[in-house]
Amino acid sequence: MLSKLRNQDGLAILEMALIMPLILVFLMLIVDAGLLFFNGVSATNAVREGARCAVVGHTETAIQDRVTEASTMGDPTTVTIEAFEEDGTPIPTWTDATVGDDLVVTATYDHPWILPVDTIVDGITTFTRTARMRVEVTSFDDPVC
Repeated sequence: MLSKLRNQDGLAILEMALIMPLILVFLMLIVDAGLLFFNGVSATNAVREGARCAVVGHTETAIQDRVTEASTMGDPTTVTIEAFEEDGTPIPTWTDATVGDDLVVTATYDHPWILPVDTIVDGITTFTRTARMRVEVTSFDDPVC
């Protein structure tokens, strides 16, 4: 009998107003997580493309351009190229690497968040990707491709 005395016409609107912000934040977190995963895969691919460009004899500028072009995230913060002998000993200048040595291309990217997650948790907006490949050319003056 008591329920017939109260008017509950606006209750659904009130419940929706209370729950909708939580649902929207949850959906935005799902989108952010998906973009973070996608950007991580894109960055891995871009670094792999840069390493492939390096091992066939291109210049440092061409390698950096290839890493930037292959990424859907835009410009990387840093791109480094290192060389290692077959036994793992570092080579001072990567252009001194010979056939069989390894070239390592590393790039650092900043992830653009939709929600201000980076203000809540530090250190998750920047990530680094690395690719290692064997040198295939005898000289870095004349690229293969």
